Amino acid sequence: MILFRCTPDDGETFHVEADSRDVYAWESADRRRHLGMIQSTPKMGDLGELAWLAAKRTKVWTGDLDDFRRCVAFEPVDRESEEARDLLDPTRPGA
Repeated sequence: MILFRCTPDDGETFHVEADSRDVYAWESADRRRHLGMIQSTPKMGDLGELAWLAAKRTKVWTGDLDDFRRCVAFEPVDRESEEARDLLDPTRPGA
């Protein structure tokens, strides 16, 4: 759904993809939240929480949300970019 590049202050860059499980967990934390909010008017706090949920689920980050917000620079990756194509299709040459 949403691919993120995450760079911790003291570590190597990693990528995570927030999928339906992460969006569901994010929506469940506050019933006023819905995927359309992220798609139409994304806020960095919401994107950060989704990136953290995905990182926590995939076990590449073990800290809490406050630690993630304080220690990790993150940004969504355009799914049409070369970076995303390489990450999402590991069979591509050079990936």
